Amino acid sequence: MVYNNQNFIITTKYSSFLSSNNYYCNCYHGFTGRQCETRFYGNITFIMDLYQTSNYSTPYSPSAYPVVVYPNQSLWVQYEVKSTTFDLVVFAENCCANNSTNPDSFPQHVFLERGCIVDSTMVYFHNPYSKVQRFSIRSFRFAYSNSHLVCLHCELLVCHQNSTNSRWCCWLCQT
Repeated sequence: MVYNNQNFIITTKYSSFLSSNNYYCNCYHGFTGRQCETRFYGNITFIMDLYQTSNYSTPYSPSAYPVVVYPNQSLWVQYEVKSTTFDLVVFAENCCANNSTNPDSFPQHVFLERGCIVDSTMVYFHNPYSKVQRFSIRSFRFAYSNSHLVCLHCELLVCHQNSTNSRWCCWLCQT
């Protein structure tokens, strides 16, 4: 299957005109903060891991990266927020993939935008009352890219569990 996304070609299956080489999925635990208004003081840690199977029992170890994946293979991703405050919840507002550790570089494939799933291969296992969230997505590669590396990036929102009536803290597709 080959399709266009923001004027870039991506593929999710082997095609006769594409190389059938493996490609890699990487996970960096870097963080670029964005300023927001807060009334909370303390430490917050975000963790995003790629898991080996759909039961989410074993994440890939840091030494396993970059992980070799094949086109259209399921990827299982879990992200969470850790804090000394027990009533925090987290959800992804935007997620994309590109060939760089910089989330703003192109070409990129957006698969979650403003809380809305925009890639039909993504399944979001969302629990609005949890510090841990999971999703799966099928792997792909950028057809005309020299790089076999694909990096996943997500912008996460953290809220108090009781603030789900807020526009920013309820997990709804914001169209």
